[in-house]
Amino acid sequence: MKQDVDLRFAAPADWTAIEGILREAALPIPAALPPVEFVVATRGGAVIACTGWEAYGERALLRSVAVREADRGTGTGRAVVDRALAELATRGVREATLVTLAAGGFFARHGFQAIPRDEVPSPVQASPEFTAHCCGMGTWMRATLRAAAPPVPRGRIITLVYRVAPERREALLAFFKGAFPFYERHGGTRMALYESLTEPNVFLELVAYATEADWATDQERVEHDPETRAKLAEWRAFLTGPVEFRQYGWLEP
Repeated sequence: MKQDVDLRFAAPADWTAIEGILREAALPIPAALPPVEFVVATRGGAVIACTGWEAYGERALLRSVAVREADRGTGTGRAVVDRALAELATRGVREATLVTLAAGGFFARHGFQAIPRDEVPSPVQASPEFTAHCCGMGTWMRATLRAAAPPVPRGRIITLVYRVAPERREALLAFFKGAFPFYERHGGTRMALYESLTEPNVFLELVAYATEADWATDQERVEHDPETRAKLAEWRAFLTGPVEFRQYGWLEP
């Protein structure tokens, strides 16, 4: 893959570009993300390749793998598939399935093996992709994913230290039980909450981004996504004072 190509998780603003690449490759257009999630490759801010998936617990359907025609043969397709499979393994997915008309050799290099259609996992059989290939035109393939430790984030890390009234502690924990999956659903972001052992009612919130591109995408959501802005307003209502805000960048020892 060329050095000027970046990999990141797709944002809603990428959908038009993803749809164009899929049309160019004559691939089916899924419903706008989510529930289909995507990794994209970009050059100069422009989306040049994508890989999507639908998650079904410990099973996933890999789909919509495409590279812009001008960028084929550069290793970009291999890179976006590798990134998608690594993310699925990190999320606890044990097996990925796909269907292809002519790229069996490409996917075999990623560990996929052809299987009979009736061996496709039952959760995947409920997907529109399975129904669309009911005539047996495509080759179904399956790969076992090895459990992977979450990668060390090489993007920005943000810490926020703040106080919450003691009577609001349990409400704060209940809020984050829903807020963490909401913030992490697009991929590329991991969050954690810590409570001070020495100062009552003081909490540290940590937000880690896999890459700088993931941080930039999240900032777009903070600025423009109504759901994200509503969650932030709900969080601010817990605070009883100012927030100590710090940012850290990755260093290669």
